[in-house]
Amino acid sequence: MESEEKDIERIIARYVTGEDEPEDRYAIEKWVAGHNDRADLIHELDHVWDISRVSLQAFDVERNWEEVNRKIKDQARFRPPLKGNAPSVLRKVLLSSMVRVAAVVTGVALLTILAVHFHVFDIGTASEERTAVSKAFVTSRGQRAIIHLIDGTRVHLNVGSRLEILPDFGQKERPVILEGQAYFDVTRDRNRPFVVKAGDTRIHVLGTSFDVRAYADEHKVAVAVVEGSVRLQARRDTVVLQRDNLGVVTEEALTVDRNGDVVSETAWTQGSLVFRKAPFDVVDAELERWFDLEIEFEGDRQLVGRLNATFTDESLSEIVRVISRALSLDYVQNGRQVTFSPMRQDG
Repeated sequence: MESEEKDIERIIARYVTGEDEPEDRYAIEKWVAGHNDRADLIHELDHVWDISRVSLQAFDVERNWEEVNRKIKDQARFRPPLKGNAPSVLRKVLLSSMVRVAAVVTGVALLTILAVHFHVFDIGTASEERTAVSKAFVTSRGQRAIIHLIDGTRVHLNVGSRLEILPDFGQKERPVILEGQAYFDVTRDRNRPFVVKAGDTRIHVLGTSFDVRAYADEHKVAVAVVEGSVRLQARRDTVVLQRDNLGVVTEEALTVDRNGDVVSETAWTQGSLVFRKAPFDVVDAELERWFDLEIEFEGDRQLVGRLNATFTDESLSEIVRVISRALSLDYVQNGRQVTFSPMRQDG
C-alpha cells in the first residue's frame, strides 16, 4: 500500500509539472475516477504549481500542513481541497510532492498567492444524481493564468476571463464555457470531443491548439487555429477551420479568413499586447483589461485613428506615451486613471 502511495505521488508530481507521459495521465484518470476529493486535489496542485514561481528554503511538511489546512478553511471563498481524515497520500501530496520539485510555498505564502494572484472557486455542485463538481477559473483585470485540466489539456486564460468546467466533463464529451479569451492546447481523445461554448457559438475539437476570444463587450467570437482543425458552429452555420484559419462570428454572419493573422491573435500567450488596425474603443478596453486601468476620453472617439502597435517589455507609462503619439492624442495619467484627449494644435 505504501509503495502504491509513493508511486501515485511521483505520477502526480510529473503530471502537475508537465513532465508526464501518456500512461501517467491514464493512471491519474483512473485514480480520480469516482473520487471528487482526489479530482479537487489535482486541480489545487495545478493552481499551486502554475502560480508559484518563488524559490524557498525547505520546510517541515507535517508542521506546515495543519496551518495550511486551517487557513484554507478560514478562507470563505475557497473550498477546502482536503478533508481532515483524508488518506495519507492526499495529505502528503499537496506539500511533500511539490517540495521534491522545488515549487511549494509555505503555509502563509500559499494562502497569500491564492488570495491575491489567482481566484479559483466552486460555483456549485450538481444534483444528487450527479456527483461531479462544476468549477470555474476566473482571472480579473491584469491577471493571466495557466490551467491544467484533468484530461491533460492545457489552457492559457487571458485577463478578465472565466472558464467553467461543466459537471459532465470527460464523460461523452469534454465541455467548457468561456467568457473572455483563452488559448487551448487540447489533448487528443477521439471518443470524447472537446467542446468550447462561447455564447451561441460552439467549437468542437478532438485534439489541437487554438485560441478563442469571446469578450462580451466585443459582441463577437473569434477563433484562431494554430495546429490541427476545429469545427466552428454558430446558429445554423458550420465551418471547419484548419491551421492558420481565423473564424469570426458576429450577430450578422460567420466569416472565415483562410490566411488569418494567427500570430497576432495568440501573441498574448507570450506576454505581447498586439493591436492591428484597432479602433480606440478596442485599445481602451484592452488597456483596461491588461493593466486594470480606468480610461476616459474627452472628445469624439470616432475621430481617433486606428492603432497598429506591438508591446512586449514596455512599461505602462511607455505604452501610454507611444499610443498617444501614434494616435495624435494628449493624455494625463493619475495613478490607475488615464484621460486621453485630442492633441492641441499650436498657434
